[in-house]
Amino acid sequence: MKTTYWMATAGLALAGALHGQPALDAYAQQYAQQLRQIQIIPFGGASALPVAGEVTPISGKPYSAIARTVEYSPDGVHVDQSQSDRVYRDEMGRTRREINGGKTVIIMDPVGGLGYNLQTESKTAMKRMLAPLRPNVIVQPGNTSPISLKIMNQNMKILYETVAKNAGLNVLWDPEITPPVKNQFNLNLSDATVEQALSAVAAMTGTWYKVLSPTTIYITDDNPVKRGAANAMAVTVPAMSIVEAAREQASRMAGGGRGGNAAAKVTVDDLGVQTVNGVAAHGVRTTSIIPTGTFGNDHDLKSVTERWVSEDLHVLVKSVYTDSRTGQTVYDLINISQAPPDPSLFQLPAGYTVQEGGRGGRGGR
Repeated sequence: MKTTYWMATAGLALAGALHGQPALDAYAQQYAQQLRQIQIIPFGGASALPVAGEVTPISGKPYSAIARTVEYSPDGVHVDQSQSDRVYRDEMGRTRREINGGKTVIIMDPVGGLGYNLQTESKTAMKRMLAPLRPNVIVQPGNTSPISLKIMNQNMKILYETVAKNAGLNVLWDPEITPPVKNQFNLNLSDATVEQALSAVAAMTGTWYKVLSPTTIYITDDNPVKRGAANAMAVTVPAMSIVEAAREQASRMAGGGRGGNAAAKVTVDDLGVQTVNGVAAHGVRTTSIIPTGTFGNDHDLKSVTERWVSEDLHVLVKSVYTDSRTGQTVYDLINISQAPPDPSLFQLPAGYTVQEGGRGGRGGR
């Protein structure tokens, strides 16, 4: 039995449709490589549409479930190529994924800034530091004019709130923020951008700001624990819906952008909101038709991808990828429970031999 990740399988299935075509030239092979990227690229960025099995580190939205992937042959007969993983997320945004029948466990703790890869049979653990989750939301101030300010002998809150008021931003404060030892500061800005102004205040006050939305920032202490806690906060609901994001990607693909071709005909259908696997999910269907003769193919190649996303939990609940030549891959998130998981699931178990690793990404899958 092999491990199957739907997003990668979908792209490979598209490329597999080329197998057996006569005399594929260099262009055709290059295009086949591009096809592998079509389903791997998240719509509109990672925040617009989560991928299969991804456990995004979001606080305040705990859940546990089973992520199941099954492949079917073109004639619809079940082929024994399936994988069921257990996935968890707690209220703080810590995540756990059990794969290979629980033989491998991946724990991501953005609050503590640590990640673990556990091998349960040998009781060994690879420990690594997680790279800081820098804000990926861009500040979009209501007032874009350069900031020129001269503030003398004022406290931290006055500095931040004055800059924010000039830029048209909202400020949220960590209720447990530690007051600086020095409580009076001088700020002199001349034609500064809002990012330069905020960074200057953060540097002199020993604080850190996180962008929660284009018009809202969150202020906390500048230390690993507080940064981790801030980065685990609930993400802002994307301004772009999954349908809009799908249509944007379809436009890029049809226009010859990354993973696409100007000859491809790509359409997107909004399937609305339905209850899928026990939760409300918004569906979108993307149909791609590669016309006859695009790279030596003697007939149109059609693929259909259907996705259902829980916008509340920010997880992919179901996806179905269908290709007439390579069959169907079905992903389901089942047995979904929104009760907080046992906190011990996100901790290093006793009795494991720990090896130190390097700095890694933020994980979540």
